[in-house]
Amino acid sequence: MSTFAYLFCYVALLVFVASVARKCLSFMNKPLQMRWELYPVPTEPAETFEHGGSYLEQVDWWKKERKHTFVGMAKYMAEEIICMKACYEHNRAIWYRTFPFHYGLYFVMVFTAIAFVIAICQLLGISAAPLQAINNIIGPVGLALTLFGAIALLMFRLSDSGLKKYSTAEQYLTLIIFIGISSICLLTWLTVDKDFSLLNTFIAGLISFKFTPVESGLMVASIVSVSFLTAVIPNTQMAHLFMKYFLYHDIRWGDTAASDNPGPVDRSLDIVLNYPVTWSADHVGLKQNKKTWVEVALFNPAAEPGKK
Repeated sequence: MSTFAYLFCYVALLVFVASVARKCLSFMNKPLQMRWELYPVPTEPAETFEHGGSYLEQVDWWKKERKHTFVGMAKYMAEEIICMKACYEHNRAIWYRTFPFHYGLYFVMVFTAIAFVIAICQLLGISAAPLQAINNIIGPVGLALTLFGAIALLMFRLSDSGLKKYSTAEQYLTLIIFIGISSICLLTWLTVDKDFSLLNTFIAGLISFKFTPVESGLMVASIVSVSFLTAVIPNTQMAHLFMKYFLYHDIRWGDTAASDNPGPVDRSLDIVLNYPVTWSADHVGLKQNKKTWVEVALFNPAAEPGKK
C-alpha cells in the first residue's frame, strides 16, 4: 500500500499541473469577450477612480499614453483575498460560512508548503523545529475550519430556498468530498500522527524518490484522499482558485483598446466581427440582409435611404 500511495500522489500532481495548464490555455485561446464591469476599474489612476471615471473621458484619449496603477489593483485583490469583500457586501449569509471554509484552505495550503520545507530540511539534516511548531498549530486549525465551513455551506445550500435553485449536483458533491477528506485527515492527526512526523517522512520520501514505508492504514487513506482531491480540484468549480486571475484581469477589468495593443486586439476583433449573424430584429441582422457582425456594425439604420 505504501508504494501505491507514493505512485498515486505522483500521478495526482501530474494531473493537477496538466489540468491547470489545460484550463488556462483553453481560456487564453477563446475569442475576445465583452468586458463585464462598468467603470471605474481598479487599474485606473486614483484621480480617475475616485469619481468613477475612465480614460475614455479624456479628449483624444487614443492619442495619449494609458496610465495604469498597480497599487489600486493590489488593494482591491488584497481585500478580496483576505476579507472576501464582495461576498461580504453582496451576500452576508454566504460570507459567514464561506469565510471559515476559505481560511481553512488557506491554512492547509500554507501548512503543505511548510511541510515540504520541513521535509527538505529533514533530508539535509537541518533542524526545522520552529517551522514544525507553526505547522502543529495551523494544520489542525486549517482542517477544522475547512470541515466546519464545508458543513455550514452544505447545510445552507440544502436549506435556503433561493440558493437551492442555483445549486448544482457538482457543488453538493464537492462539499461532501471536502467534508469526507478533512474528516479523514483530522482523524489521522488525532490518532496516529499528532506531531506530523509520519507526514514529514512521507513527503521526504516523495521528494527523494525513496519510498519509506507508511506504517498506518489511516495515513495511507489520508494521502490517497488528499491526492485525489488535488487532481480533481482544477476540474471542478474550485478551479476559481487560479481562474479568478482571468476573471478579474481579462473579464472584469480587461479594457485594452485596439490603439493600446493594435496587433493582438485587432486580430481578435477580426475573428469576432466576422462571426455570422444568427438572430434578427428590426434594426439588425437577417432582416437587413447582414450576414456578419462587421456588416451590422457598419450599418446605420437611421441614415437616409440610399446612404446606408
